[in-house]
Order: sequence, then structure tokens, then C-alpha cells
Amino acid sequence: QPQATRSDGVMRLSCWRRRRRSDADALSGSSAVASAAGCGRAPVLTTPVIVICRGVRFETTRITLLRLGPCFLAMQAEIETQEPIQLDFSAEAFRVLLDALTTAQYDLGKALLHVARSRISVVDLEALLRFVLLGWVLGISLPLPPPPAMETPRGDKLDCRSGFNLCSAYQGDGAGVFHYLVRCARQHADLPCRYGQCTAPDLLLGTEEEYVEPADVPQRGCIPVSIELDAFMMKRRDTWSENFEEWAEASSRVASIYMLQVSREDSAAQCSSADVITLNAGSTAVFDLGLRRTLICEGLVLGMNRTWANKPGMHHDILTVDVTSDLSGDLRTERLACQPLQFEGDLITYFRLTFPIEAQRLGRMFRLKIDPFHPHVGDYIMHDNLSVPLYMLRSMELFGTLLEVPAELCPEEQMLAPFAMEPHVTRLKRRRTNLLE
Repeated sequence: QPQATRSDGVMRLSCWRRRRRSDADALSGSSAVASAAGCGRAPVLTTPVIVICRGVRFETTRITLLRLGPCFLAMQAEIETQEPIQLDFSAEAFRVLLDALTTAQYDLGKALLHVARSRISVVDLEALLRFVLLGWVLGISLPLPPPPAMETPRGDKLDCRSGFNLCSAYQGDGAGVFHYLVRCARQHADLPCRYGQCTAPDLLLGTEEEYVEPADVPQRGCIPVSIELDAFMMKRRDTWSENFEEWAEASSRVASIYMLQVSREDSAAQCSSADVITLNAGSTAVFDLGLRRTLICEGLVLGMNRTWANKPGMHHDILTVDVTSDLSGDLRTERLACQPLQFEGDLITYFRLTFPIEAQRLGRMFRLKIDPFHPHVGDYIMHDNLSVPLYMLRSMELFGTLLEVPAELCPEEQMLAPFAMEPHVTRLKRRRTNLLE
């Protein structure tokens, strides 16, 4: 039997891309087919394809083989003659690939998770995916580093010091997703830094404050983060008025984008561009990896500290982590973690969260919410000790497998707006003190 060769597939790749526009409906599960050269011949995309892997026979169609992008097997001449394609890979590996191709018609996210969970047990799965030109499904591995020794302290007064750095002990030396994006100039520039639309109400400006125009690209060594909080938490002595009460009642939740420092290289130049990020009770921090970018998250490392107003013993600090992706069939938000945080006094404390493989999810946006749970307090806004900023966000790093999804599999009209995990949020320009006056 004739066997497929990789060089033939690479040569046909450019031809496949020229035909991709007419085949776009096929990838979304429709019945569109490419035109055939001869009359009376079966449509190209519905032609049966027979694959034999070490004696095990599989039968599929070309339309199925194209559901994860340009596939080497879909470009073989044997398809036209209906001769079997011989592959020297295990039947288990091809079965995983075929199941993922079938699932991708309905839910691309589940298809990618199926491949990720099968990589450990199927030894030649990665080699098969690279051979058929679907290596993008494997992504970029940015694994969670091993935990530091038990004797390693969890808290530090400083987030950056000469010599030993406690943050690096928990995060590793540039091993995570955000460090990777910062190192790669193109990926860093692609991180979203602005909302689709945002407002700038004058009634929120305090003495010598001004609004800052949204940035086009992140600050050097920083990543953008959207901080959401209850509108009434923005109440201050120099901004209170009857108009503020009406505005806060109508706005409910508000958000602004800040820059969180990631890289410690050339820190003196970067600290001036990074923002001091505080969190109120019930505040959320939303991180967006960017369009057509998704992460199979296996863990995170978070660095935070209490503010002077957050006294130990007042309440329990509860962290919840939610995630959403453009690739999920229903664009739902899923819960990754919910656990208490035990701070080391007023020190910057590092928390390490791991997610077992069965609990891992795909995420483009990650939302961290801090709640100062108190069994006798129902409304934090009405409690004097809980209505001021309680936490400072110092560092955040994600770990897992980072995927860049081809544009033909994720059209722009199907993607979420930047940082849009909650639909009913009033998005504001960032405020700063005007030091020039």
C-alpha cells in the first residue's frame, strides 16, 4: 500500500490555505464542499478517507480531518482513489486524534482538553500531531515549578531585593505565562490594554486628579489587569455628592485597567511605570491573555499583602478563581478554585495553587476575587472597617499549556470583548494624581 510522506503534505499546505476561504463552512460543521474538477465525482470534503495504523482500520472523511486546521492527511492523493493511507503510529494515538476532530465540530475547547489529558498515557500522540501538521494543538509548555522547601518562608516585607528573591522561589525564574509573554515582544504587544468603550465622569475626580488615556500596548515589563469593584467603594470625602449616589446606584460595578509589574529585570525603570494596585472587599482582578490565545491552566502563584486597615482576626480572607474561554461551546464561566488565604501578618505572602488534570480548564480570561468573609457582616459597604482597600496585589503568574488558536477556527465575531467576564460593568478610564500642578 502507498504510504503518506511528510514532504508531500508540506508542499500541499499552501494550496490548502488558498482553498481555506471556500472551506470555512466545513470547519463550523456545515455542509459546504469544495468544487470537484470532474463531473459526477463525489464532493471533495465528504469523500471517505481510510487510515490504517499498524493493522487497525479507521474510516473518516476529509471534512472531519480539517476540523482542527490544515491536516496533512486531508491533502493525500490516496483520498481521490479511495486507497488506504498507511501510518506507522499506534491505533491509540490515532483514536485520540479522531475523537478530538469529531468533538471539535461542537466544542473546540473540549477537543483540546481531550488531547491534553491523553498526552500522558499515549506515548506517540505528540509525534502523530506534529506529523499531520497539527502541532499547534500541543501548544507551549510552561509548567508550574516544583514547590519550594518546607522551610522556605511564605512572606516578605519587600517584593524585590538584591540576592535571594522570595517571589522567584515560588514562581521560578521567568517560567510562567506572563513572563513568557513579556519576553516575546509580539505576544506582549498583543495583550489587550483597553476596553471597547470607557467613560470618564468628572464627579469621580478628586483634588488634583485626572483621567489617563488608555494605552495601546502594555508598559515595559508589565501586564494589564482590569480591577473591578462595587461603585459605592469609590466614595470619598472629596467626591461625595447627591450625584455620586445616583451614579453609583446606576453603575453598580465599575472597572479600570492598571499595569502590574511582572519582570524584575531593569526594575528601577519599570517600577515607575507599574501601578500600585489595591483591592477592596469583593474586588476582582481580571487578566486577559488576548484574542485567540488560551491556556490549559495547571496552577498559579499569587503574591498579596494586607493593607494597614486589614487587621488579622477581623475576618476570613477567601479567594475564588474563575475562568472563561472563547472556545467553550456556551461561553460559560467556570470555577477553578475557592479557598481561604492565610496571610503572614502584614508581609507580602505568596500563595501556590495547583489544579489536578481532571480539574484543569481552558481559559483566555482569569478572574481572581478576594472576599473578607465575616459571619456577622452582610454588607461590606456599610461596615466602616471593610469599606476601604484591604489588599495590595503584588504579583500574579499562571502556568500550563499556552495555545495560539488559528484564525480560521476562531472568527473574530465569536470572541469576547477584552476583559468582558461580566456584562454589566461600567468601564472607566484610569485616574491618577496630576503631579504637574
